[in-house]
Amino acid sequence: MAGRKRRETRARYIVFRHAARVQRFLASLEDDRRLKPGHQQLHSFVVPGLQGGKHTVDVTQDITAKSVPKQLTATQEFYVDTPEFAIPEGEIHSVYPPPGHEERSETLPHVVFNTPEFPWEWRASYIEDPPDYKQNRNRVPWLAVLVFTKDELQLSPDDLQGEQSIFRNTKKLPGGAKQTSTLAVNMLVKDVPKLADTASPVKPSPSEPDATTDIIFIKKGLFSTLFAKYDDKGHEDTTATQADVRPYRFLAHKRDINTEGMAIAALTATEEDQSSYGVVFSHRTGPVTITKPTQIIAHLVSIRSVEVMPWPVANDKRYVAMSSLHSWSYTCLPPDTPSIKNMFEALGRSSAMLRSIVQLDQLNPPTNAPKAVQDRVLQRLHDGYALARYRMQTGEQTSCFIRGPFIPVKIPSDITRPWHSLSTSGSDLQILDQQLGLMDITYSAAWQIGRTLAISDADLVSRIGQVRKQIYDRGMHYYQLAALKAHGTRSKSELIAQLPAMVDALQNLHKTAQLCTSDVQARSRRWLRHSIEPVDLSYSGHEAHAMRLASNEENKLPQCFLRAAKEIASAIDPEKPDQPSDVPYNEFNTPYSPDWMALLKFVLDKQVLENIPFHYLIPDISALPLESMRFFRIDWRWMDALLDGALSLSNYIDQDHDKVRDAIFGALKWYHETGVAEHGGEVPPVPVYGCLIRSNLIVKFPDMKVEVLPLQLPDKPPVLMRHKLVTPDTMLCLFSKEPSEPDFDGLALTQPPHQQTFVAGSDLKKDKIEMRYKKAYTADEGSDDVTVPIAIKEWSPNDPKTKEAVYLWDVTPSSSPTIEARRLLMESLASDYLKTVQEKMDKKYFDDDTATSALMAAQMGSVAWRLKLKLSQTNARDELEIDPNVTPSDAPLSEWALRRRRHPVPSHAIQKLPQYYATRPVFYYQVSSTETPSSNTIVATDVEQDLIFRINLEPYTAGDYRLEELKIKVPFGTPQQFPRVLMATYKGSGADMTSNIRFNVMIDLETTDEKVTGMTLRMVPRSRRGYVPVTSCSEISFILSGVVVSQVTQKTWVDLEIKEHYANQGEWNPKNKPDSIVLVPPPAAERAMNLKRIFSRGLS
Repeated sequence: MAGRKRRETRARYIVFRHAARVQRFLASLEDDRRLKPGHQQLHSFVVPGLQGGKHTVDVTQDITAKSVPKQLTATQEFYVDTPEFAIPEGEIHSVYPPPGHEERSETLPHVVFNTPEFPWEWRASYIEDPPDYKQNRNRVPWLAVLVFTKDELQLSPDDLQGEQSIFRNTKKLPGGAKQTSTLAVNMLVKDVPKLADTASPVKPSPSEPDATTDIIFIKKGLFSTLFAKYDDKGHEDTTATQADVRPYRFLAHKRDINTEGMAIAALTATEEDQSSYGVVFSHRTGPVTITKPTQIIAHLVSIRSVEVMPWPVANDKRYVAMSSLHSWSYTCLPPDTPSIKNMFEALGRSSAMLRSIVQLDQLNPPTNAPKAVQDRVLQRLHDGYALARYRMQTGEQTSCFIRGPFIPVKIPSDITRPWHSLSTSGSDLQILDQQLGLMDITYSAAWQIGRTLAISDADLVSRIGQVRKQIYDRGMHYYQLAALKAHGTRSKSELIAQLPAMVDALQNLHKTAQLCTSDVQARSRRWLRHSIEPVDLSYSGHEAHAMRLASNEENKLPQCFLRAAKEIASAIDPEKPDQPSDVPYNEFNTPYSPDWMALLKFVLDKQVLENIPFHYLIPDISALPLESMRFFRIDWRWMDALLDGALSLSNYIDQDHDKVRDAIFGALKWYHETGVAEHGGEVPPVPVYGCLIRSNLIVKFPDMKVEVLPLQLPDKPPVLMRHKLVTPDTMLCLFSKEPSEPDFDGLALTQPPHQQTFVAGSDLKKDKIEMRYKKAYTADEGSDDVTVPIAIKEWSPNDPKTKEAVYLWDVTPSSSPTIEARRLLMESLASDYLKTVQEKMDKKYFDDDTATSALMAAQMGSVAWRLKLKLSQTNARDELEIDPNVTPSDAPLSEWALRRRRHPVPSHAIQKLPQYYATRPVFYYQVSSTETPSSNTIVATDVEQDLIFRINLEPYTAGDYRLEELKIKVPFGTPQQFPRVLMATYKGSGADMTSNIRFNVMIDLETTDEKVTGMTLRMVPRSRRGYVPVTSCSEISFILSGVVVSQVTQKTWVDLEIKEHYANQGEWNPKNKPDSIVLVPPPAAERAMNLKRIFSRGLS
C-alpha cells in the first residue's frame, strides 16, 4: 500500500485529507495503485521477511590470491522472536460476531488483524510438494478460529481438581485449576507437556521459558474431526500419518481497502485513505439443531506444530491441549431469526428528525388549561426542547427548557449574526417563557460549557491571553496614532517628509512681510504660544469618546482593534516573512501568530463538536431511541454562545463591552468568508446538518461506511465533515450542507469490507445446506452483472456417499458416540467452486487453474448490505419567532442568598482515624437507574433503561483479602410471582464497568427445562492472577444497559442474591444486607401534577 500509516489525532482529518486529494487531483499526481472508494483487493497471503523461529545464515567468500586461492565459510544461527502465545496489545482490530451479540448458525466468526502479515508470522505446514505452494499461490497460517459450545470445552470437576486431575503433574497447578469464562485455563507453557491424559502441539519457547498462555482442552474425537484428512466425498482417510492443516490455507487472507467514510479504520489509514488488514475466519459453524439461543465460544488458536504431532492421537489421551491467543463468546440463534438485512430495513424505516415524539394525550394536561398553553407546550417539545431540573440563583429548584446544538427545525432567515451582545456571565442569555413560566437555559448552558472547556485547557487559556494582548497592543497603537493625528500631531514619517519644505521656509524667513509691520506689539506676540490641551491616549480616556463620534469610521477604537485582529489572524507575507499579509491563516499556510493558530484550532474543533460532552448535545436521550436514525440541523446560535463563553477568558480591560472579543469574532468571520485554494477556492466548510445513528449494527460494524449521494466531484469541498462513534452503539455524522438537489440528496450506509461477515452458505439447517456460487473475476468485470450467482447448490447429510460433500454435519467413530463436526470441507468446497467457475464463466473474465484463499474469501463472504436513504425537507419547518411576552432573564441574587453561612468553621485538629479491624471486607450494594442515580427507586416504564449497580467498599475493611469473583443472581419472571423479580427477561447489550477497569462483567444465562429462568452477573478480574486485592476495590460499580424492568402496578421491593468469592476463603454472603430495589409504576399522576403546575403558571 502506498503512503505511510499513522494514528490520526485530528478531529477534522476528513477536511485535511480531502484538501490533499484536491491538490493531487489538480496536479495530476493520482496514484494508479490507490484503491477507489468502495473497492477492495484481496491477497491470498503475505509472508514477512523472516518468520518466527530459528534461522541459519551460511556465508561463503572466495578469496583469489597469486599464491593459493581460498574459500572462507561461516555459519550463524539466530532466533526471530515473534509473539507465539499471546497477541500484542492493539493487534486485533475487530472480531465478529462482537462479544455478547447474537448471530445465526451459518455465520463463520472471524478476526481482523491490524498487521496484515500477522497470520503468517510462524510457519504452520512443512509440506512443500503441492503445486499451489510451489507456485506461491497459498500458505497455511499459524492461526485458526474455532468455535465450540459450552459442553464441548467444559471440564468435569474431577478433571479440574483432585488426585485424578489432568493438572496433577504440573508445577504451578498441582492442586487443580479453574476455567475462565471462555473455558480456558491459564498456565505455564512448559507445564503443558506434563498434563495427564492429554496430547498437545504446544511446545515451550527457548526465548520465553516462563511464558504463560491460555489452554483449551478439546476432546480427542472432536480434535480428530477438525484436523483429519477427508476426501471429496467427505470420507476420512484412516491411513493418514499426520494431521491435515492444509485446508486452513483457505481461511486466511490479506485485505486492502479504501477507508473513506469509515469511523475507526480511517484513523490509522494513510493520507490517501488506504489500509491493509489480515483476516482469519472459521470453517466451523454454530449448532444447526438448536431451538433456543445458545452460547457459543470462539477461540483464536495456534495450529503451529499440529502437523508434526503424533497422529492419530494415542488411545490413552482423552484431550488435546491447544494454545488460545484470544477468545470471546456470542449467542447463536436458531434458524428463521431476524437477519442483518432486517436490521438495515428497520433502521431505514426509523429515520426522522431529532425530537421527542410526544402527543397531547400523553401529557395529561389539566382540563382548565387554555388551548394556547397546551399548544405552546407541544410546540416547545416539537422544536427539540426537553424539560430538565433547574436550580435558580436563589437556591430554589424548578423546571426549565433546554436544547442542545441539534435542532429539528430551521432558524428564521431574518435572524443574523450577531444575534446577541457579548456576555460576561452567560446569565443574560437565559430566556423566560412568560406564557409557561419556564426559563430557557439553552444558550446560557452553551456559554458555560464553552467557558468550562476553555478553562480546562491551560495552554489554550495562555494562548487566548497572548492573542488578546497582541490585538490590544496593536489596536491601541493604531488608535493612538489616529487620536494624535486628529490633534495635529505629525507622525515621524510625515515630519521627515516635510523637512525640505521647512528648510525652504527658513531660507525665505527674512523676506516675510511680518518683519516690516508697524504694529508695536508684533514683536512681543512673536514668541507667544497658546498651551495645547494634553491628549488622553488611554483606553477609557475622553479621547476615546470623541473618537467614537468622529466621522471617520476607520479611526474608531473598535475598527482599530478589528484591523489589529485581522493582522494577527493572517498568514505571513511571502515577500516579508516578518509582516502580516492580507490573507487569513487557513491551516494550509504559515500563520503570522502561533498563538492565533492554537486559538483557531480550538474554535474549528468545537465547530465539529470535538470533546463536547454528549449529554450537552442531546439533553434528552429519549429523542434518540434504540434502532433509530435521527437527522438535525446545527444551531449556529448555540455554537456562537459556546465560543463566546470560551473567548471570554483573560478579559481584564473592559467588563461592559469587550471590544477585543468583538475583534476576535470579526477575524473569525474574515476566515470563514475567505476562499481557500486547497478547497477549490471555496470558503472553509462548516457543519450545518447532521445525523445520529443508534443501532446494534454500529456495534457489529464499528466501521460502518457512510457515503453522501450523489458522489462528490474531487475538487469540491467535502460534504461529510465528521464521522465518529460517540458511544459503542451511536454514530455521529456532520455535513457541511443541508440536503438539497443536486449536491446532497441522499445517504448510503454500507457494511465495511474489512468487517464483512463470512457464512457457510445462504441457508444452513440440520437437513441441508444451500450455497450460492458467486461470480469470480481475474479481469475487469466491465458491464457484467456481478450480483447474479452462477450456480445454486444444495447438499444434505443423507446424500449418497458417492456424491461430493462440502459440509460435514457429524461424525460417528466406531468406539465413541456421534460427534457434531459442523465444519466445511474446504478442500472439497474449493475444488468444486473452482470447477464451477471455470465451467460457467467466460475466460475473458476468469482464467485461473488454482483455488486460492483470496478466491474462497470472495465466495465465503456474506452479502454486503447497503442502505440508501432519500433525504427530503418535508420533516423540517421554520422555527417560530419568540413571542413578544418572552423576555430575557434578569434575576439578581436575593438578599438571603447572599448571607454567610452560620455554621462554625471546621476544627483544624487532626481527627482520630477509626480503629482498624481486619475482620472481612464490607461492601455496600445499591441498584438505581441512570435517570435517578442517587435513589434505589426505579420507575417501571416499558422502555429500556440503564441500571447502575453501585458497589462501594466501607473504608478500613479491605484487609489482606483478594477478590476472585462477585456474583449477582437476577431471576426472571412475572411481576406477580414471589419472590419479586427485577425483570422478565434481558435482551440488552451487556454490562460495563464505570471506572474500575480491573474487572469484566460477564453475563451467564440460567436455564431450567430448556427455559431461561434468570441470569448471573459475574464480575471477574482481568488480571491473569485471577484476583484483585480488595484494597483496589474501593469502587467496583458497573452499568447494565438495556433493561426493561418488571411492569409492576404497585410499589414493589426486590432483593437480589449476591455472593463474594475470596482467594483461599471461599464464597461468602455480603456482611451487610444489600439495599432492596424499589419498583414503582410510571408516575402518570405525578406527571399530570407537574404539568398542571406548569399550566397554572401560564394561566397566571
